[in-house]
Amino acid sequence: KASMAKYAEWADDQAKALAYEIQDADAKIEELVAAITKAESDAAKFGRDALALEEEIRKLTKERAEATSQRESENADFLKVSTDYAESVDALKRAIAEVSAQDYDRDQAAALLQRMSSHTRGVPGVV
Repeated sequence: KASMAKYAEWADDQAKALAYEIQDADAKIEELVAAITKAESDAAKFGRDALALEEEIRKLTKERAEATSQRESENADFLKVSTDYAESVDALKRAIAEVSAQDYDRDQAAALLQRMSSHTRGVPGVV
């Protein structure tokens, strides 16, 4: 009987220990399930955020390409006008130098320029 009582006590202790272990394992399972659920929710949210950011990147890249194209076009127009102005200024400097080199009256040429300035486009700015 004494052995049986010891065995019964040991079995009872083991049953209680196993019950605590099962209870602890159940609590750990609940924690892990909650962590997995949160991780899945976070992953879905981050996936949506990533898609939104990718769309924003595509939009900004398109806008940058359009702006670059416009700047290149405007720069080409500017360079054309700038070159034209530079050539005009150079031609005027050479003409002034040529006229200054010839040291005589230009009454007839001045009268012609005055007449031209009244009906020829661009001449009034020169006279």
